[in-house]
Amino acid sequence: MDQLVERVWADRLPQRARNTLYGYVSRLRQALAVADGAEVVRRSGGYVLNVEATAVDLHRFHDLAAGARAAARNEQDEQAAVLFGQALRLWRGDAFAGLDTPWVNALRDTVDKERIAAELDHTDVRLRRCHHTGLLPELSARVETDPLDERLVGQLILALYRSGRPAEALSHYERTRLLLAEELGCDPSLPLQRLHQQILARRSRTERPSRRPRGQAPGIRTRPRTTLVTHVPTAAHWAGQRRPAWSADIATALDAEPSDRADIGVDGPRRCDRGAYLRWRRSVDRLPRPGGGSTRRHRR
Repeated sequence: MDQLVERVWADRLPQRARNTLYGYVSRLRQALAVADGAEVVRRSGGYVLNVEATAVDLHRFHDLAAGARAAARNEQDEQAAVLFGQALRLWRGDAFAGLDTPWVNALRDTVDKERIAAELDHTDVRLRRCHHTGLLPELSARVETDPLDERLVGQLILALYRSGRPAEALSHYERTRLLLAEELGCDPSLPLQRLHQQILARRSRTERPSRRPRGQAPGIRTRPRTTLVTHVPTAAHWAGQRRPAWSADIATALDAEPSDRADIGVDGPRRCDRGAYLRWRRSVDRLPRPGGGSTRRHRR
């Protein structure tokens, strides 16, 4: 009972604190009377709330967040995103709003940190799923609220860069670096510095002038001619066929002189994966050419 009194009122005890506490417990019992599976039971030295863990939103949040992190570790990002979303939707405003004692405030800070950690992990998953453009408004608002959270800042910088805004990403890094020096007297963390260096390195590679043939005007790049073979069949389509009709285009392209040879492009309803493409290539090499022989790629 003394612990309950201290947690409810701390050093601001009302007169007859125990009697007041009994009144609070009575009203709490009445409020829980309409809830199934929840009751306040008197035990030696105090009270206990008998309730299923799944009926308490904080316990559900912990379970869902743990499941989401396990899915993320197993590279099941879609499932992780769903579970993180369900966990975070349980939050409706501040925890324990209206209460102000040292114990309640410490507990509120703890669960707030758990919520923020879940939001950051959820953002990492969404960035891996290429949702960077949709994340920008949310990340910008959160960084404005907490500009010294370097992990959050790094997520915003990465989202800006992947959204085709590298100048804004670099500018935001510089603002954060100055803010950290001014407020905390420190440099950005190593992960944030590495992200900054990676953006700089990639930007310098894309801006480096490429070598061009003599006589070619700046900014003009020649592109190889491409013979486009559409709707490449699967193995089932060319099983039993000696030379499918579409192989003539390939043979013609491969029989050309090296100087006139066109690259071969493959298209279809869906892009084939690397394994399927390599199997197709090996099959093409064994196709008979018009006039005899087999089709083989010229090597440059």
